[in-house]
Amino acid sequence: AKNPVDLTPIWREYPRLYPPLLRTLFASEEIDMIFATVIDVATTIESLMNAITEEVAQVRKEVDISKPIYIYWASPHNMRDNRQILQRARIPCYPSTITTVRVATAICQYALQAARERD
Repeated sequence: AKNPVDLTPIWREYPRLYPPLLRTLFASEEIDMIFATVIDVATTIESLMNAITEEVAQVRKEVDISKPIYIYWASPHNMRDNRQILQRARIPCYPSTITTVRVATAICQYALQAARERD
């Protein structure tokens, strides 16, 4: 929340830039979860969705990382197929930033409650 990474407006470079950026964020001990924004032109780039899903799958396979990733997805209606690429890879997408944050908050609260109950 204090230091977002902003790649705008280099949309067409996203398929090349997202994988190493995501790998760095997943590896960082200073980050608890990842919120990525895929909006407008970026939603039309199928190779971006493939790059994101491949990188997330690779990181999950290589390292025991339970760090969640959430996508704020804002696109024209005809880009639903591209969103499905992410969702089939178990990368959740939400239609607004507030919904994305509310879901992440609810999951964190549940995890904290579960941890308290185990202790």
